[in-house]
Amino acid sequence: MAKRSKRKGRKQPGAEAPSTSSGVAALDEAPGPAPALTPEAETGTETEAETAPAPAPAPEPETAPEPKSRPAIAPTGGGLSDFYRHLHPRQVRRRSGQLSSTLGLGLATLVCLGLATLSGILLMFYYVPSVERAHGSVQDLIAVVPLGSFWRNLHRWSAHGAVACCLLHLLRTLLWGAFRGPRRRVWLVGVGLLLVTLATSFSGYLLPWDQDSYWTVTVGTALAGYVPGVGAALQEGLLGGATVGQPALTRFFVLHVVALPALGLVLLVIHLFRLRRAGGLARPPKPRATAKAQEDAALVPASPWLTGRELSLALLICIGLCLLSIYIDARLGPAPDLLRPDNPPKAPWFLVGLQELVSYSALWGGFVLPTLLVGLLALGPWLDGRTEADGVCLPARRARLAALAAVLIPGGAAVAAVLWWGDPQQGTAAWLNPATVGLAAVLGVAAATWLWARDRAEVVRSALVGLLALVTVFTVVGWFFRGQDWTLGYHPGPGRPGATHTSPPAAVKQAVETIEPRKRIQTTLPTKTTLPTTPTTPTKPTGPEAPR
Repeated sequence: MAKRSKRKGRKQPGAEAPSTSSGVAALDEAPGPAPALTPEAETGTETEAETAPAPAPAPEPETAPEPKSRPAIAPTGGGLSDFYRHLHPRQVRRRSGQLSSTLGLGLATLVCLGLATLSGILLMFYYVPSVERAHGSVQDLIAVVPLGSFWRNLHRWSAHGAVACCLLHLLRTLLWGAFRGPRRRVWLVGVGLLLVTLATSFSGYLLPWDQDSYWTVTVGTALAGYVPGVGAALQEGLLGGATVGQPALTRFFVLHVVALPALGLVLLVIHLFRLRRAGGLARPPKPRATAKAQEDAALVPASPWLTGRELSLALLICIGLCLLSIYIDARLGPAPDLLRPDNPPKAPWFLVGLQELVSYSALWGGFVLPTLLVGLLALGPWLDGRTEADGVCLPARRARLAALAAVLIPGGAAVAAVLWWGDPQQGTAAWLNPATVGLAAVLGVAAATWLWARDRAEVVRSALVGLLALVTVFTVVGWFFRGQDWTLGYHPGPGRPGATHTSPPAAVKQAVETIEPRKRIQTTLPTKTTLPTTPTTPTKPTGPEAPR
């Protein structure tokens, strides 16, 4: 019986017993006669492998959620289009293309700097940085070179435009509150760009080597001597000696065409890069729930919505500067005369406010107030305390009132102090002058703003606006209302009709007299050799070539 059961348990060679389920599946797929049952099926016995429980199905591995698909970027041809895509995202908000959002001042500054660079490169082909030949090379450029006068005028007016637009751009960013949060470093680099732009423009004043430029640089570098501790070394480093001469011309030429433009280019790249990283144009954190606000916040393609407007504005600026260069010439004065300066000699228009402050007090006007202004500009975003930009010009009512008070009160106090001060005074207390009066007014407005609003951001902004208002008032007074010997009264300014060159101021006369004779540099052009006036008796020619 055991042998029979063993024989029944053996499998037939070449045959495989299908399971019941597999047999049913086979019957469903191919109907036909039923297959013969195996001995195990007859007796009801199962093998050990068949009695083991079926293994549990392995769990499917968890898959990470698929990232959101981004729109495919169309291939570009490279070159300028790829460079432009680094400046702007593919989509911008509709308000970014509106002129009221930025006033176009950043773009205007870039266009002016570009035109100044292009025209300056062309002028370098004809300019000779030599005391003996600089003035003559500029004269040849104007009179002989085709379109030379136009390129020189374009260089001058675009440089002035770059300085003006850069200052207005800084003021616009301050009033819009676009220097907070992630844009702090953008603002800090922008302040550095402003200082480099001012230095580049000032270094170019000496290159024509005429009467105006000579005394403008003389006064401008003298202002550097009022810096405590390092003033004398700084002034001598700029001039390369005691007076303005060939070393100063060489230094200013290198600074103007190599060092400062290279530094400005590096800062400009960092400025644009940080601005792109910060999210571009500052916008209000909580837009109004109006149809106009929702429409402005809608995303539109950067090209052509933004690019078209930028190109149109750049074209208009170029046309305006070209027309200005055609109809208004940049003045070229006579060769400089060391003993007959302009009366009064004035610094460039963007530094004449500092000259006016120095005339009150070398300490307060020449160091304390300018240092306070630059330091507050650099550290203002960190002292402000807020992390979100306003995005619009003075959105709150208290912000508008604080800014208006910061303009009117310090500005009015400065005007009243100038009228009280009058002409340069001798023996007056150094701590009581228009510079200290204006500074006290700014501090008073800042303190009143803190007591009223209890907002540190408004205090910092009102202080900055007040200091800028002071500099503006002193610039206007120094440029238009300082006459001979720096007396108070309307004066057209250096190099314009009405300016005199006869009576040098006492300070300039004393400075000229104290210069050692061996250090004096004769800057006048060499005089022509005069022919003898005594008549000579002509001799009769002799020989075969004599006329008959």
